[in-house]
Amino acid sequence: MVLVSVNTPQSPLCLNLMRTYLYIATTDRVISTVLVVERDEPGHVYNVQRPIYFISKVLNESKTRYPQTQKLIYAILITSMKLKHYFDGHRIIVTTSFPMGDILRNKDANAKTIKWAMELCLFLMDFQSRTTVKSQALADFIAEWTDLNAPPALDISDHWLMFFDGSLNINGVGAGILFVSPNKDKLR
Repeated sequence: MVLVSVNTPQSPLCLNLMRTYLYIATTDRVISTVLVVERDEPGHVYNVQRPIYFISKVLNESKTRYPQTQKLIYAILITSMKLKHYFDGHRIIVTTSFPMGDILRNKDANAKTIKWAMELCLFLMDFQSRTTVKSQALADFIAEWTDLNAPPALDISDHWLMFFDGSLNINGVGAGILFVSPNKDKLR
C-alpha cells in the first residue's frame, strides 16, 4: 500500500471551513482514492480543489473478483482506516458515478457489503454523483499508473507439489494429502 501526503493544511480547523471530497478510481487490479479540499482562493473565480492525500492499493487475487461496486466500497473503507483522523473530524463528500449511498443503505445487500456499511456508518459521509472531472483525473491517473509488481512466475517443474486438506465435524476428523511429482505422477 502506498500512502503519500501531497499537501497538508496548516491547521485542522481550516478544513472545517472547506469542503472535503473523496474521489475513487478502480481498475481490475488497483484501487486508488484522492482526498481533496475545496476552498475559495483569491484570484480564482471558482473554488479550487487541492489534494491532501492519495492512497493506492494493489488488490490481491481474491479481491480482484469483487464486483465494481464492492471495489469502490472497499476503497472507501481502506481510505477511512488510513485517514481516520480526517474521517472522524470532517464531513466527507464521496463523488462517484455509482449510487454508493443507496448501495450502502440497501437492506438486501450481501453480508460483506453490510459489514463494510456498518464500519462506514461511524463517519459523516455524503454521496454525490460526479458531474465534472476535477480531481477525479488524479485518482484515475494513480489507478492507471500504479505498479503492480507481480511476482515472477516460478518454474517449479523440478519440484514436487503438495496439496492437503483437513476437516473437523461432529462425526470425527480427517485429512487428505496429495503429492504431485515433476513428471505429474500423483501419490495420495
